[in-house]
Amino acid sequence: MGSIVGCVCFLFVLWARFSVCGLECVPRVQNEVRARRESVLAAKREAQRKLRHAQEAIGCSTNISQIPPSVAREFLQLPKSVAEITQQVHAEEAKLSCMLPVDSAVEQEYYRRQQAITQLEGDLGSNEAQLAEVAEEMADISGRWLPDLERLLERINQGFQRFFQALGCAGQARCLLFYIQGPVGKQSERLSKPLGLELALCKDLVP
Repeated sequence: MGSIVGCVCFLFVLWARFSVCGLECVPRVQNEVRARRESVLAAKREAQRKLRHAQEAIGCSTNISQIPPSVAREFLQLPKSVAEITQQVHAEEAKLSCMLPVDSAVEQEYYRRQQAITQLEGDLGSNEAQLAEVAEEMADISGRWLPDLERLLERINQGFQRFFQALGCAGQARCLLFYIQGPVGKQSERLSKPLGLELALCKDLVP
């Protein structure tokens, strides 16, 4: 009997202690719940404020809950992932860098080289014109003295042929010719240059 009474007393003491602890924790829990409720309400008010600003920015009425079709189509064209957004940001930064002022030294170097190229092209055209003029002059000169040279060569050749026949051989003397490239777009002109008389001898005796 005494043991039963002792157990009951022990349980009563435990219950009393837990009750006291529970009563002490109630105000703290109530404060936490009140703080959480106030935080949620503040978040809702901030969300509603941002919603109103967004609706004003896109021209929507504040009493509608659906996005207009035109605005929805614009949202569909926007990137849908972080990688796509990053890529679009880099593309816009590249466009912006192209519109920024370039280094003045680089710009001056570009114009200097452009002027040098223009000068070289002008000099090349002048040289080509001089070359064409010289080629035409050489063709004109050769056209005047080449027929006389060929007639003289023919007489010399006839004399050598008679001389070779007297020696019992056959041969001829001829003037060597060469070609010079004419101006661009024109056919090459044949010029004669007396490099020397070439004697072609035949070892066989003429019968």
